[in-house]
Amino acid sequence: MTKYDPKGPVTNEYLDEAVDTILKGMDKMSKENHKLNLGTFATKDDLKTFATKEDLKRETSFIRQDISDLRAEIATSPTRKEFNRFKSKFATS
Repeated sequence: MTKYDPKGPVTNEYLDEAVDTILKGMDKMSKENHKLNLGTFATKDDLKTFATKEDLKRETSFIRQDISDLRAEIATSPTRKEFNRFKSKFATS
């Protein structure tokens, strides 16, 4: 590395060193970011090792409850045929 003179002119040598330093830093940051990203996505093997079937059931229990609530709501709603029959009754009144 050449000795840096802050008041001296910018030469190609200074510029090349600066660009190399910046690129090395960016490469290092990119590699670290890639490692972090790999750690955030679970694969099937990860799920097998970290989550048992019971764990997954426990985690998805709220979804099961929502589905059963929707089924109950649909069961109490009138069908299209019933709705049209009621509508025609009130329309003729």
